[in-house]
Amino acid sequence: CPEKIWKASRRGMVTRSGMAWFTLTPVNDTNEDAKYIGWLYDQIYSRADGNRIEIIEGSTYDNVGFGATQEQAERWEQDQFGANEVATRVFGKFTHLAGVVHKSFNPKTHMLSANDFPVIEKDWPRYIGIDPHPGKGHFAVLCAVRPDETVFAYDSVHLNNVQDFAQALIEKEPMLTEPELSRHCTLVIDVSYADKGSWTNDATFENELFKAGIRATMLHSIKHPGSLLQGIQIVENFLAENRLFLHADRCKPVLHEFYRYIWGPTGKPLRQNNDYLDCLRMVLHMGANYYPLI
Repeated sequence: CPEKIWKASRRGMVTRSGMAWFTLTPVNDTNEDAKYIGWLYDQIYSRADGNRIEIIEGSTYDNVGFGATQEQAERWEQDQFGANEVATRVFGKFTHLAGVVHKSFNPKTHMLSANDFPVIEKDWPRYIGIDPHPGKGHFAVLCAVRPDETVFAYDSVHLNNVQDFAQALIEKEPMLTEPELSRHCTLVIDVSYADKGSWTNDATFENELFKAGIRATMLHSIKHPGSLLQGIQIVENFLAENRLFLHADRCKPVLHEFYRYIWGPTGKPLRQNNDYLDCLRMVLHMGANYYPLI
């Protein structure tokens, strides 16, 4: 379906609040296909919230008597298509989603509306993952841990100026500056950029946060040759066990990265669409545990 046809059809539905249904197999056989599939993914699939936009995915195996069998699908992979395209033709996944990093993520399960999201209690410890970038801005995901060790990502931040970034963190989490409560907050900062003297008059990133009044514990992220893949697996475990939930409105940028963060040909994820997810990974990898406020 060309995008211009969708736009024309959508205008025709406005006055009567019409509904649109798309049935498709999102295969990129040609450049023209890729163009059509691209806008469908960006404008519709990636914005699914289970309310205004709902995605129903099925497998050819569900079409008993008419769809392909598992044996046929295995022959497709060996003789005609690659593994990713077979995943598209058999399970209806967008071609690039067949290689998505966090396959356990389900927006219907892990994204909670404002009405369903719990009240963040004062005694829940706060963990804030921060990915600083002198060039493209600074990213943060704010999390709180419930006594049952469930993690709730309740907000996100992206700002270019470090001073503005610090003030935004304080506005979203006032505990960061309160003497008796700031010790219940931990900042996990990407070690790759945190201590670089390229911020303001050679000050470190942590110093800029401290000058803004933030008194939370500041830690560098875990980094060793296998830490990235280890951290990704930890995020996957939290998702699979339904111990990680995100605020649907305040963490929309994180949702978009879950859909776009994909594996590269080297067996590692591509270094794109991962700024917020890096923040989340650093928090969970560091060990986001509940401990009482004393």
